Amino acid sequence: MPRLLHLLLITVTIITSAIAEFSGTIRLYRDIDYRHNLALFEFTKSNRCFNVACGNYNDAISSVKWSGLPTTASYDGSSNAKVVFYINADCKGKSKSYSTSLSGVKSFVDEGINDAISSFMVLESSESVENGIASLCSLPRTLSEHTNGK
Repeated sequence: MPRLLHLLLITVTIITSAIAEFSGTIRLYRDIDYRHNLALFEFTKSNRCFNVACGNYNDAISSVKWSGLPTTASYDGSSNAKVVFYINADCKGKSKSYSTSLSGVKSFVDEGINDAISSFMVLESSESVENGIASLCSLPRTLSEHTNGK
């Protein structure tokens, strides 16, 4: 019986690790239709809040592209992972969520959060922050503003 319990714990650990780890990118744009690249951000953990309330990024995002994000979720009966954009830092306040199976959002204008985004998070294992909070400005793989980058 102890061996069965040990195997079960190992299996749960492996499944949990598989859910939480991936290799994804989010590209932030200053204008709608993916114009004027602000930053390319690479990350590997879901349910971690990323603040963009710093530098030239806060309240400047009008469109976003993403790739490599998890597409399935394991919380509250939800089967689709989501990327959520918040108007306040620390993934709080008004938000809009999108299925990660999409490739991005061409315009936040009609969503009511254009030039108002201060944080984002990929939801995969729950609807809350589980893996901490990080600032986009403190991460090494951010790009300076480029002109008309697609």
